[in-house]
Amino acid sequence: MMISKGCNEIFLRDRRAFSLVEVLIVTAIVAVLTGIVFPVVLSAKERGKKVVCLSNLHQISRAITLYSVDDNDRFPYAVDGISYYFMRTMPLEIYFGTGNEDIPYALGAGRLEDTLRPYARSLNIFGCPSEKPASWNNSTSSLTFGPYGTNYTFLMRPFLRSWSTTQFQFPSNSPIGTEAHWYHQGTYFGDAFLNVAYADQHVQYVQWLRYLGEQQQFANYR
Repeated sequence: MMISKGCNEIFLRDRRAFSLVEVLIVTAIVAVLTGIVFPVVLSAKERGKKVVCLSNLHQISRAITLYSVDDNDRFPYAVDGISYYFMRTMPLEIYFGTGNEDIPYALGAGRLEDTLRPYARSLNIFGCPSEKPASWNNSTSSLTFGPYGTNYTFLMRPFLRSWSTTQFQFPSNSPIGTEAHWYHQGTYFGDAFLNVAYADQHVQYVQWLRYLGEQQQFANYR
């Protein structure tokens, strides 16, 4: 009995450790499961960020609409970082032309997020959760208010023109904001889609090329 007991103890003691084959099998299984689950988790996380972006853009478009109600149906001047600087260092006649009625408004214009502060629940709506700064300008001050920018802020004449809500012939096809401004910035989606807010306050996830076509149509509209 003693011999048998000793043999059993030796047998049980040897079985307490995993063999090399068992360790390799478990490692392989964990690697396979990780390869399956990790992309799914990342995809779900990114979808969640897109939903937040949609909500943020909707709140921004709503704030713009509320502002226009208080300002005779006119959109706020959309002043980005570059525009804000040049407005205070160069004669506005360069952009507007001598005697342009928009000059007094432009002189008092501030940054868009500051202008919309009374109409927005939080300034956090001006930040995109998918933003990954990829250049020096993102680390200091944004060119278009973080990842967000509005259609009428492009550096073109008259790039600070105040638009009226009655100027839109097709509000549902006229984009006023997007969270994916340029392909080389972290907010650009590699799948060539982006969230866009339109003049009628609806927000949609659309193809990049479609947005460019709509944006150009609006930017050239006078």
